[in-house]
Amino acid sequence: MEYVGIVAILLVVVLWIRLSSLESKLNSLKEELSSLKWQSGTTGNAYAPSSITSAINPDLEQKLHALIMENQTIRAIKEVRVATGMSLADAKSYVQNLEQKYRPMR
Repeated sequence: MEYVGIVAILLVVVLWIRLSSLESKLNSLKEELSSLKWQSGTTGNAYAPSSITSAINPDLEQKLHALIMENQTIRAIKEVRVATGMSLADAKSYVQNLEQKYRPMR
């Protein structure tokens, strides 16, 4: 009888580990899908969905431009995330698109 309890506990642990692994993979796939949507332009805008684009006002874009020109990409990504609530992957993609816009030779 004791072995049945041990086997049950081991089974639960194995299933828990497998579930955690699947959740991690799912989150990774969601970020990749989001990034692909941005790159393909299926969101209606090459840089951001219209609901987020409205949060990027001319003042913010000017600030992002200055940060990009000063090679402060990480700070630019942070500014986008704070202003829009974008995920890290989406904000990075947005800023990379701006970098191509502002520095096409890079």
